[in-house]
Amino acid sequence: MRFIAKETDYDIIAVTESWAKNEIADSELHIDGYITYRQDRSAPNKGGGVLLYLKDTLHSEPLPNLSNSGFSDLVWAQIRNSNGGTHS
Repeated sequence: MRFIAKETDYDIIAVTESWAKNEIADSELHIDGYITYRQDRSAPNKGGGVLLYLKDTLHSEPLPNLSNSGFSDLVWAQIRNSNGGTHS
């Protein structure tokens, strides 16, 4: 994933079925130049989990009220544009 991010220079990367869980540190999932938002899979499920990588040049912030809405595989973030408007 780090190689793909570096080679493609995408602004946003979304990953499904990450299988990430609490025991996996943020540093293990980190990609240089990106902010990571994560929603880990819930035990005892085998699959699941989502990751959202946003370029650190984008002004983003998490939206926990949407990410924690009862669905286990959602992660939301808000991006502010240069005019102060937002995109979710």
